Amino acid sequence: MLKISRREFIASTGTIVGLASHEQWMFADNPMTLPITGRADAKQQPLDDLMTGFLTKHQLPGASLAVGRAGRLLYARGFGWADIEAKKPVQPDSLLRLASISKPITAIAVMQAIEQGRLKLDAPVLSLLRHVTDEPVDPRWRDITIQHLLQHTGGWDREKSFDPMFRSVQFAREMNVEPPAKPEHIIRAILRKPLDFTPGDRYAYSNFGYCLLGRVLEAVDEMSYGDSVTRRVLNPLALKRIHLGRTLKKDVLADEVTYYGVTDATGPSVFPPQVGQPVPWPYGGWHLEAMDAHGGWIGSAPDLVRLAMSLEPHAMPSLLAPDSLTTMWSPRPAWREWTRTASPTRSTMAAAGPCVRSMRPTRRLTCGTPARWMAAQRCLCDVTMGSAGQCCSTAVTASTLRAKSMTSRRAARSTR
Repeated sequence: MLKISRREFIASTGTIVGLASHEQWMFADNPMTLPITGRADAKQQPLDDLMTGFLTKHQLPGASLAVGRAGRLLYARGFGWADIEAKKPVQPDSLLRLASISKPITAIAVMQAIEQGRLKLDAPVLSLLRHVTDEPVDPRWRDITIQHLLQHTGGWDREKSFDPMFRSVQFAREMNVEPPAKPEHIIRAILRKPLDFTPGDRYAYSNFGYCLLGRVLEAVDEMSYGDSVTRRVLNPLALKRIHLGRTLKKDVLADEVTYYGVTDATGPSVFPPQVGQPVPWPYGGWHLEAMDAHGGWIGSAPDLVRLAMSLEPHAMPSLLAPDSLTTMWSPRPAWREWTRTASPTRSTMAAAGPCVRSMRPTRRLTCGTPARWMAAQRCLCDVTMGSAGQCCSTAVTASTLRAKSMTSRRAARSTR
């Protein structure tokens, strides 16, 4: 059994189809029992073999895989089970929680607003937060800009303090409201606390920074964050299989997969009337609705591929101008310094740099698995895989596919 920390599990389960223990998963020893949905093609059999072997090796219930190139969806299949008990197979377009792949979606909408002159990269964030009248205890709050939030240099470091987005009950009580805390309550609570570093000084991955960007879009567009992104990003590409997710089991969409825990893993509920009582982590251990702009979207692998392909040069339709794409893909000094000094593991996980770069198109076969927050964003483009499984092992598989891709490219070049 693969051991993972609570933090890794929380960061990962929001994006996975299912996570089952060896005792729970009864199909893994015989890949022939795994259902495969979607159009079969003998030429793409290696992809089928890769996925069935992956699920078997890591004892995972199911996964979905999509491949696209030059604006065309070339491959989309589902593997294994979306619901073990009901024997419901994963479909090619099954809906999965995307976790931090939500950040590039938010970043695209923000960059559109900048193109239109509705925002500026150097605009102070505090002046854009409507309904926030509290004075920050740390005066450096007034120096935080849109660019800082996009690039994770806003001044919050969860390694030094904590991740504000997982304090739903605590912040609700501090604000004297019923839990779980909404984004506006979380923002007010954080305004009362000092920053971890001076904005712009260095890189530190921040969910809270993207929570703020969601509220900025609400202020600029005078509508909800979900409506803003739908109008700016989803509707122009006719993406019908990307939606904001819901936390509780009773509220999930009909085509959404079931999420499982590690050997009956539970956590204290953040929802009344069960606040503090043990519940399955994916269904009440955190407040997904409050995580909208940094981790709240659900979607299908094919629609994620279509979204990523829209960021390729000369894509039609294109959501952003070439200058905006260049800006998104340009790493900044603070991030370069962070990857230089970080441990090998952290450097690998953050190899995409700022999340505004994390959907940069790549060539040929690459893989992104929404089962590990930064690994998912590293190579989400030509291939997007929604995985049902072990958060650590899926990140390894992403690296394996990238290595195979690089080897294939080198071999192809050597024969030219």
